[in-house]
Amino acid sequence: MWWYEREVPHVPPPKVELPIKIGVILTYNETGDSLPQIVYDGMMAATNNVRIEHHIVPLDSIELVHTYVKLATDVNTIAILGPLHSRACKWISSLSKTYELPTITPTAVDPRIPTLSPYLYKLYRSTWAQMVKLAKYAILTRDIHKFVAIIPADRYGDLLLETFRQTVDTLGGEVVKIFRYDTKMLEDGSLKTTLHYELEDLIYEGILIVGYVSIMRPLAYAVWGSGAIKQGVTVLSNNVWTVRELRDIPGVDNTIFAALPWEVENKNPFWIAGYTAMQIVEDALQSGISTRGKLKEWLDIHMDEPLPYGLGLSIHAVVPHLHIYTLREGQIVKLW
Repeated sequence: MWWYEREVPHVPPPKVELPIKIGVILTYNETGDSLPQIVYDGMMAATNNVRIEHHIVPLDSIELVHTYVKLATDVNTIAILGPLHSRACKWISSLSKTYELPTITPTAVDPRIPTLSPYLYKLYRSTWAQMVKLAKYAILTRDIHKFVAIIPADRYGDLLLETFRQTVDTLGGEVVKIFRYDTKMLEDGSLKTTLHYELEDLIYEGILIVGYVSIMRPLAYAVWGSGAIKQGVTVLSNNVWTVRELRDIPGVDNTIFAALPWEVENKNPFWIAGYTAMQIVEDALQSGISTRGKLKEWLDIHMDEPLPYGLGLSIHAVVPHLHIYTLREGQIVKLW
């Protein structure tokens, strides 16, 4: 007779899976560009039962805009991963704000991308953080305060120099001389000659060399051959020296560079960027995020937190994961 007082086991209602999906826009520069496929493979490795709608579109095309609008007007799209290039991000920056749609580019390089829209996020690799780490290491650990910079005469070189110089200035150092070079200066020997005469009487303790793998060999020969590496001068560089083919260049021993551990192992950075970008959204969904607005709040809160493989949504999240390495007899040695 007390049946109505017995505890009835609670049976939760069936869980309703929201039809959330992630849009993926993979831009390419030219036919045969392998970047979209490499990034996509990384994304798929991090995907966990969430719907993906992906598009591969030309970099400079109205198709890019149409594809973004198509995904953005679908209320089930909680985020877009892509585009892959800085110029493409500028094309869709206003649309991300219009549709209030969190958009994360895994591979675009321009560090100013997040300033274009509050809904546009950039995944930072070590490129920019290297400059911060090198400046801190040189000034705080080696007591180096006067630097010469040798950089490519392009936007990439200017942006890296800007990042390096801001950190140097903040820590009380100074970039006393800047040299910008192009391929022609390497071919005709004019960079080597210029460095020889202009650095002969200049006082400096560190020299920053920024280059691409494709031109690093002739660049290194020009710099070391010019006599710019004086006794007691420390050479700082971006992490091109992780490439084994460059380590046999005479004189490059004791070059100091910053890198993430997996970069030293020569793992593919684009696969890792794709994996990490997808993992960000997956983590948010696992936390119960189900709307664009809540996802934006979640991204903003976690902006400075470390991500897989040491990447981050801000430079500040990447810097602590970088290590300082040097070359000794062709081998990479960790210093700090």
